[in-house]
Amino acid sequence: MLRKSIPKDQRAPISASEFFKALSKAWRPTVGELGIRAPLGLALSGGVDSMALATLCHALSKNKKRQSEFAFKAFIVDHRARDNSREEAFMVADSVRKYFGMTSIILPLEWPHGTEPSKLSDFESVARRLRYQALGRACKDHGIRRLFLAHHEDDQAETVLLRLLNGHMHLGLQGMRTSSQIPECLGVHGVSQSGEQEYFHPNQRQLGSFNSRKIQRGIEIERGGITLHRPLLSFPKTRLMDTCLHSGIDWVEDETNSNLTITPRNTVRHLLASEKLPTALRKPKLLSLAKSSQSKVEKADARSEFLFREVRIIKFDLRTSRLLIHLPPLLRFSTSYKGKANTLQDRNLIVLLLKRIIELVSPNEDISLRSISSVAGVIFPDLNDSFHSDNPSEPSAKKPISDFGATVGGVRFYRAGPDWEFSREPFVRNNSSLHTHTVTSTQYHISQQSQRFHLWDGRYWIHFLNKTPHALVLRPLEESDLKPFLASLPEKIRPSSQKLLRDAAPGKIKWTIPALATMSRAWEGEEGMSKVIALPTLNIKAESAEWHHVSWKVRYKHVELGKDRGRAIIRE
Repeated sequence: MLRKSIPKDQRAPISASEFFKALSKAWRPTVGELGIRAPLGLALSGGVDSMALATLCHALSKNKKRQSEFAFKAFIVDHRARDNSREEAFMVADSVRKYFGMTSIILPLEWPHGTEPSKLSDFESVARRLRYQALGRACKDHGIRRLFLAHHEDDQAETVLLRLLNGHMHLGLQGMRTSSQIPECLGVHGVSQSGEQEYFHPNQRQLGSFNSRKIQRGIEIERGGITLHRPLLSFPKTRLMDTCLHSGIDWVEDETNSNLTITPRNTVRHLLASEKLPTALRKPKLLSLAKSSQSKVEKADARSEFLFREVRIIKFDLRTSRLLIHLPPLLRFSTSYKGKANTLQDRNLIVLLLKRIIELVSPNEDISLRSISSVAGVIFPDLNDSFHSDNPSEPSAKKPISDFGATVGGVRFYRAGPDWEFSREPFVRNNSSLHTHTVTSTQYHISQQSQRFHLWDGRYWIHFLNKTPHALVLRPLEESDLKPFLASLPEKIRPSSQKLLRDAAPGKIKWTIPALATMSRAWEGEEGMSKVIALPTLNIKAESAEWHHVSWKVRYKHVELGKDRGRAIIRE
């Protein structure tokens, strides 16, 4: 552990009031969190940044006025990328206990078998993914929803410069936000925007009860997950160092940070510290650029959210990801309207709104604005001319106008009279295997208290209880499945099930919904084809005493619909 010698009169430690003010900007407790001493996570590495964070959080928890509001738990990631990483992690844990009386949980990263981390060309990105997944799962296991990180002002400058080097422009240069959803954890239930339920109809039955055999009329929407907070983002590293020195706290120096060949960030950090870069690429300018970009993003987000409330959601059937909307006229999108949305700002706003709408249905975690821009003219034909003529230096987004619509982000949309319908793009048969989950009795025969949800196609969180000896698979419904499956239904529900399929999944939409089927043994040389036994999102199941021992729970991915939209959800 190190402690650098800087004269006391030259130090500028972060005060308790400064930190609390910064923390209040980074984390605003929800109504449900007020008055509750909920545990908060600290991601600590033992470096000066994280030790300063621990110092400030510890002081806050000991403040008589506020100690009832904060309870911190430390997580230390052992990257296992160096021979002495394990010993170093335990040394950091000992220091955290000595200085702060805080118990630490050490999280060793699990690298792919046979991997030598230090020799990976993409070491930084792989380590980042494994680190966030380990932290996310640990937070979930300990009932923690908020994780504090020690990113600071210098890290922000590095991030912006890296994004510039990678070709990002305009809104892509906003850098890190003070609060954000945990990344790299898609598909980890309870970590990635999931773990709680959201209901729209008080009179709806709970979907997917393990004892239910009736057709369900509603579906739950997920929410929750782990949120990251960066309360030190407005402070330079020098003040973090001063904070540790002022409090007599030692820290460790990661020797790999001085190796410029390991990661691009190390190289960028060295360049910024050397002050040999042009003035436009030095820290003050980079921070100013990040602040300006963030301000523009926040204004654009607020404006697009306002316009989203102007969109009339006629019907949103969560059982089949089918959305029917009525869009406001193009006039609403412009503050300088002269017959069309004729500024770059106006067009960006339209693209942001379309992204907001498409995300309700899309299986993708992220959809590029450029891809949405290329089809925006299908919905708003006037954009074709303005995109094409106002900025000839930009790539033209001109598209042929067609009532048949277009596809983007895994979503198919087309005109339905005066309205627009959005649904999941039909699967390409050769790629449908990418959207399967094996459901064996060993894998899913678990108690209700230890539910395990899997994310299917980026849209549905589904948990199965399979008490049969058969291995089942969750895959897209195919055309050849339909007749045999309908024939397998009990006669008394067959007509209503056929009507339900027609109404909820007309046309090609039915080939985008999940089907629970027996596994084909053809690849083992055995006869027999995969047979569909249930459509979980519609809660329809084949008639067989054996299949009575298969049950499920279904939830829709997290989406933000805004207030007063409940009546449009799964209208009967």
